[in-house]
Amino acid sequence: MNLVIWDIESSSASTDFGSIIEIGGILVDENFNEKDRFNLRCRLPEGEIPQAMALIVNKTSVKQLTQVNLSHYQMLGEVEKIFKKWSPAIFLGWSNIGFDDEMIRKEFF
Repeated sequence: MNLVIWDIESSSASTDFGSIIEIGGILVDENFNEKDRFNLRCRLPEGEIPQAMALIVNKTSVKQLTQVNLSHYQMLGEVEKIFKKWSPAIFLGWSNIGFDDEMIRKEFF
């Protein structure tokens, strides 16, 4: 069974008010041999004000939030394609249940 180790960076510490601004993942087999990887960063959704502390923790500048080519919508579309292509797999990561899973669930729905 393949494993997907993934993580996000967000514009807020709150899953209710923030957005994913960067997401990355690595697909490995049962022996932890790397099969694929991705890292995507997007512009901040229009009208959203990021938390300053989130930007400090993520080491993200205002320039990065405004001048990246990929829109938030486009990034989520790419993530959906990648996760579907990599499935079935076990998805895991640091703080996923408490934050990342909740954040991506709210972003997709």
